[in-house]
Formats: sequence, structure tokens, C-alpha cells
Amino acid sequence: MSYAILPRGIENGSEIIDGIYRQMCMINLLQGKHKLIPDCKFKKFNFSKTEGKKRLNDTEAGCGDVLDANRYSFVPLSFSGEDLELIYLYERDEIVSYQQEIQQLLKAREGGQHYFAFLKRIAVKDLAGSRYFTLPVPCFSGQNLYRYEEIASKLSENKSWIEELVKFYAFLTGELIQVDIHGLKPGDFLYDRAGNLKYFLGYHSLTLKADSQGLLENNLNSLAQLLYHYYIEDTEKQQAKLYQQSWFEKIEGRLIEPLVYGETAHKLYQDFTEILADLKGETSYSLSRKRIGVFLDVANIFTPMYFAGDKMMINFDRLLAKIYGRIESRKIRKKVAVIFLPGYEGMRGEYIFELILNIKEYLEEYSFKVITVESDSLKAKTIVEGREVDLDDLKLLEIMRDSRDEVDSILLLTGDRHFYNLAREFQEEGKEVKIISVSPESTYKGFIKNFKHSYLDEYWDCIEFIHNEIE
Repeated sequence: MSYAILPRGIENGSEIIDGIYRQMCMINLLQGKHKLIPDCKFKKFNFSKTEGKKRLNDTEAGCGDVLDANRYSFVPLSFSGEDLELIYLYERDEIVSYQQEIQQLLKAREGGQHYFAFLKRIAVKDLAGSRYFTLPVPCFSGQNLYRYEEIASKLSENKSWIEELVKFYAFLTGELIQVDIHGLKPGDFLYDRAGNLKYFLGYHSLTLKADSQGLLENNLNSLAQLLYHYYIEDTEKQQAKLYQQSWFEKIEGRLIEPLVYGETAHKLYQDFTEILADLKGETSYSLSRKRIGVFLDVANIFTPMYFAGDKMMINFDRLLAKIYGRIESRKIRKKVAVIFLPGYEGMRGEYIFELILNIKEYLEEYSFKVITVESDSLKAKTIVEGREVDLDDLKLLEIMRDSRDEVDSILLLTGDRHFYNLAREFQEEGKEVKIISVSPESTYKGFIKNFKHSYLDEYWDCIEFIHNEIE
């Protein structure tokens, strides 16, 4: 199979030309120096402005930079002829500033031939009146190559791809190549069936630097952003398989957290060698994280917020980030809410029942595991050891006890005294316990006296007023 590489995100003739020009420079500079750089040959590409854009748009989302060259008509590029000239430097600072380096590359070509050839600007100036224009496009051949989307599920099973990625960044840094911090995406590589990196395609994100000042810091940032893209897509589409890998946990804690999120409790990597050492298990550095559990007494919190007066909801992402910090809030081990489903006979019952289902769906959007409790008597109250207790409270207490060995930091959203004794037990075991309730009237005084306690209105910016459509 033969492939053509086109720059990602091109929208008009000028961007196509500029992007391919940058690719030509970088491919010729790097070719033969690293196994991830494919052996490219430049061929003329007869490109129709209208038809070509349509073909680009028809390619798989996120993979518009790799096209099957067999779909197009290519001929070997000639380095002579009136329609070509040696490198036409565009008025871009990062290119013009390296004119001297590029000229040295031109002279280094064996046999007196030049590395680059390019169209004159005048040849594409009147693009609107021309149906076709010709570009020299980098092409390569290969078999058993796969796009990221085709092998994404394999990445968590094998860490060699990330080792190769780190080594490649180290190579680029040694070559004084700066990688755009936000430029690269997982789709800028081709992979083999097992998910190993095969070829690099993202030349549009590379720039040759005159010296190494700030280069390592920039490229570490770029690697962090690229791995963040892998992490996010894996979380959304692969059930967070990468997050479950211990070898990726260190990368996240020491690279992604400080450089993408801007905060971390861990030591930042100083260079690519340290990252490789962590991946190979050659360091003794360990990450310490809180194992956080969030337990929500829905009736106690939402009755005054949702069923009385103005209807309010909690933005739990914002609330938990305020309480634990943005980093720790992403690591919450468990989020559980318990709801009692009442009988729904009659209009009033059906109305309440549907409101509760709305709350359940709302909580599930914030990744809560919502447990529903029902009763043959259609009432929430029951008698236990001579005391009247809510069935939903009993269920939440049971879940909290069963979670005792899974968490060491607990956020309990309730003011109900039924939870006081268990909360004290957790605290006496050395667990961190935080309590949030709605108001003094709905809060047992023991929580206020003996725990780190807050009222919900202290997080007013985490409250959202909603319009109830069920009227």
C-alpha cells in the first residue's frame, strides 16, 4: 500500500502549500535518522481545489493527514523545469530565521542535486481561476499499518508504544527540533496491530530551533499534552484502561498532572531519561494518593434544595474540585447515592416519582452509582431496634461499611444524625471525614462540633438553578 502525507487542518490552497513545504523541510532533515520517520519520496500531486477538499473531508475523522496514494495520480517529481524553484521561503519568522541552516542542507545533497523543490508563489496566486495546481507531496509505502482509532483498545495492554514515544521526543530534542505544545494528536502516528508506533506523520507540528534554550521544557510540555489526548480518549472510549495501569499512573502523576493541569504533589520529571526509567521500573519513586469515597444522602440534601422553593442542583464536578483540588477530584474511587422510590399512585405520587427519576439521571451524569430502594409498604420508614429509620439511610450505611477498606478519605453529604456514629468510627480509624449539609435546621449538631463540616451555601458557585419541566 502506498500512502501520501498531507498536513492536518488544511482549508485552502495557501495552507496546503505552506504545510507541505514545512513537511518537505522536516522530512529531508530527519529522514534516515530515526525508525519512526518513513522513507518518503516526493511526487507531483495534481490537486483539484474543489475535488481535493471534498476528498480530504471524506477521510476518516482525525486521520486526514494520511491518504491512500492509490486513489490519486502520481508521477516522480522532477527537480528541474520552469514551474519549480529552489525553496521559496515564505514570510514566516520561524522559517526565514533558519534560511542559513536550510541553505547548508541544500549544499549537502550528493551528486549536486537539491533536497527540495517547490512551486513559485505565482503558480498558485490565482488559485480561484485555476482548476488544478501541482504539489510535490511526500509518499511512502508500507504494509500492516493501522490508524489510531483502529488499535486504540490495544494500548493499555502494552507499554512499548509509550517507551518509543518518549525515545522519539528525546531524539527530536537532540536534533534541536521543537514540537508544538498543542499540535500533536494520537492520529499523527501510524501503528502496527499490537499498538506499537510504526511511523510519525505530524511534521506540521515541528520547527527547527537555532539553539537548545527552552527546548527541553517545551518538548516535555508537548509530550504531556499528547499523552493527555491518549488518556482522555481512552477514558471516554475504552473504559479508562490506561488509568488502571500502574506504569501509566506515574506518567500521569509526574508529567500530565503538573504540565497539563498545573498542579501536582509529586516530583516533576526533569528529562526524558527519567520517564523511561519509571516505565522500566528502575526507580523507587512511589505515588501516594488519597482513596476518596463520596456518599450522598439524596433525601437529606435534595429535599430542601429541589422539592421546596426554587429548584437547585449541585455541580458536583465543581464542588469536588473545590473540596479536594482539581487533581485529586479526578481520582475519586467511589461515588454512591441512595434514593428511595415511593409509591406513585395518583397524580401527586406520579409527579414525585418522576422528579426522583430526574434526580437519579442527573447524578448518573456526574458518575454517581445510584442505588434505588423500595418498600412493600410504599413508605421509606421502618423500625430497627425500636427506632424509626429510613430504608435509604440503612442502605447507604451498609454501603459505607462495605467500603471501609476501599477508601481513606470520605466526603459525606448529609446532616442526618443516623450517619453520625459510623462517621465517628471512620474518624477514629484515622480516615479523613468531611461533612457537607444544607442548613443548621437539617444538621445534627454533633457533625458541626466534631468534624470538618461545611454548609452547602459556602460553595454557592457550585449551585445551579434549574427549570423543572414537569409541572
